[in-house]
Amino acid sequence: MEEMLLKNRRHKAGVGAVVFFVVISLALATLAACVGPPSGDEGGDEASTASGERITVSIEIDCLTLFEHDPELAEQVSDDGVVLAETDVEIAGGGSVSDAIKASGVAFVGDTYISSIGGLSEMDAGAQSGWVYSVNGEFPIVGVTAYEMKDGDAVRFRYTLDGGLDVKP
Repeated sequence: MEEMLLKNRRHKAGVGAVVFFVVISLALATLAACVGPPSGDEGGDEASTASGERITVSIEIDCLTLFEHDPELAEQVSDDGVVLAETDVEIAGGGSVSDAIKASGVAFVGDTYISSIGGLSEMDAGAQSGWVYSVNGEFPIVGVTAYEMKDGDAVRFRYTLDGGLDVKP
């Protein structure tokens, strides 16, 4: 009987440890999301943002993959698949990718995730279609409001037909 009670206590302790681990993991994930986004500049220069410094970044937007696949749909946005040729825009130091697309003057829908640019929306060309973005040749894993731009960065928006697998950064 004593042995059975001991096993039961061990089992409860093991379950308690798993629950504790899950709760701590969720708390840390929530904290990480609230603390701040990753940035293009790992060191972060809060002083430059506070001083009103302006930075210049380039932005380019295309739906070339769609243009090759369905020119009629792509032509609703662009005659040649290029929505916005590479253009320099000025944003506040510490600004985000979202600030860069706003500064470009191109119409878009979305906040953290851009669901439509120039009237071309996610899923217009299939279940895996939509807009993806890259900065300096890398696909970030954060939303456009969370990626902090630095001077000279190059952001590109591409329309994908296959969840990003068919486009290069």
